[in-house]
Amino acid sequence: MNSKAKFTILLLFMQLQFTAVFCQETGKAFIRNYPPKEYGAETQNWAIVQDQRGVMYFGNINGVLEYDGTTWRLIEIPNKSTVRSLDIDTAGTIFVGAVGGFGYLVSDNTGSLQYISLSIQLDSAYRNFADVWQVLAAKQGIYFKTNNILFRYDPHHLYNKVTNGKDTIVATKSQFKIWKPENRLFSLFNINDTFYSQQRNIGIIQIVDDSLRIIQDGGQYADKRINPILPYGNGKLLFRQHSEGFYIYDPKKQKENRFFKQSNFDHLYQFLTENRLYKACVLPDNKFAFATGRNGIVIVNDHGEITELINKQIGLIDNKVYFTYYNNQQIWLALDNGISHTEWGSPIRYWDEKSGLKGM
Repeated sequence: MNSKAKFTILLLFMQLQFTAVFCQETGKAFIRNYPPKEYGAETQNWAIVQDQRGVMYFGNINGVLEYDGTTWRLIEIPNKSTVRSLDIDTAGTIFVGAVGGFGYLVSDNTGSLQYISLSIQLDSAYRNFADVWQVLAAKQGIYFKTNNILFRYDPHHLYNKVTNGKDTIVATKSQFKIWKPENRLFSLFNINDTFYSQQRNIGIIQIVDDSLRIIQDGGQYADKRINPILPYGNGKLLFRQHSEGFYIYDPKKQKENRFFKQSNFDHLYQFLTENRLYKACVLPDNKFAFATGRNGIVIVNDHGEITELINKQIGLIDNKVYFTYYNNQQIWLALDNGISHTEWGSPIRYWDEKSGLKGM
């Protein structure tokens, strides 16, 4: 057996032991899996949102999946493209980011939701994009993030008329603000309606009004990839630099450098490096959930301590998690092969043989 194989076996053993320890201490949250055969669409799911009624929506390869707790329904996109991103605004409108287009959902005369394209209103010069990786709803408007173009849509003048069962959209080009920077913008992060990103060869930037402005001391990350950026209380930001670890940014510090390395997050950093981080979301009680491509999701407190690991060994249908969504004590997971739901916030936990419980 070569050294690489030995290292792989050792890493797997450590992860199994790691999972068992946390199960013994905290017990397991109840998990409900939804395989593709149950919801009647393709395996991969990329995004999740919940409306004001509690109905769930999932971005799937086949379109938008709608689930009311009993029945699944597929809302197809006209070009039958994959839905990569979803978000909902304060008015309850669900916005959709797909491959090659974006739009929103609206009820037709039967009460069923249908997809209406907004990107069709764009000039041809701005339609040359592929995946809309992010949709973020904020008071400034609805942001649609692609690899090479960032759009902001103002929905306040949007309205619909239902005529003979067909939706007529009224939208104007003036409702779009478009950024097409020479240097690529990476992921966009909405922190209390303030938007941050990283711009290649520029650094960490903030959207101020209609401008992309570099934050104080942000230039030192011009060539150091960061993901994600999270709120850390009292105006601070927590972020992961791919090759170094976790840092806190404190804009209130009157020093030359406002970035501080967080060594207590080093174990988490190593775990995420080994298991490939995809997404992160904020949980109650100053906790975070990190979705990985190899080992489910990991729950972390604000001291960087890993408090829980939810993966296939615990009961997930798949370990590759593209997106994690929290609402009302529930965590929903968009997986490479299905959908999972865990009652993470419930006071009821359980232990079984997989947790190390032996006997009758």
